[in-house]
Amino acid sequence: MSLTTIQKIRAIIQDDLQAASETFTVTGGVSYQLTYFPVVGTSVVCSAGTFTVVEASGTVIFTSAPTGSTITITYSHVNLLDDTIQVFIDLEDAACDGTADIRLAAADCLDSIASSQALILKKIKILDLQTDGPAVADSLRKHAENLRDQVTGALGLEPCFDIIEQVEYEDWAAEHEKLVKDILRSGL
Repeated sequence: MSLTTIQKIRAIIQDDLQAASETFTVTGGVSYQLTYFPVVGTSVVCSAGTFTVVEASGTVIFTSAPTGSTITITYSHVNLLDDTIQVFIDLEDAACDGTADIRLAAADCLDSIASSQALILKKIKILDLQTDGPAVADSLRKHAENLRDQVTGALGLEPCFDIIEQVEYEDWAAEHEKLVKDILRSGL
């Protein structure tokens, strides 16, 4: 079985499908906001009525309002939809003339998730409950940096740096030597 590029990236960033189930009673209205999203639209199973799902926002919209019954919805959710992952693949391929390493797109995905987590979770402490969105984001960004380092290491790329020479003021011999080296480096 051969994995698609999106499946490979999901494996790298550990964005597996997560199952969820919610039970509620409709008290008017034709829509319901799921707790977890984005939602994989094809995974949604509802015990009542016909509906559509807005994957990105996790909104279930019924064609007609269910009346007073208890409804159960089971679904799967992820951190990034396939379409979003494909955008990162396309961006990296465009930057590398179609030869991008998928780890670069995976790193972009992790950066996106990190930004989202930092914005959503923030750093909060209430009684015994504590969230640390910036720490989660930092961990994800380090994972993204590690992926980028793997790609540059595999390609034999090294960080860019320049040569700096220090010459003592009024040391005519050193200044002459630096001048000769500068001329040789410039190819004149």
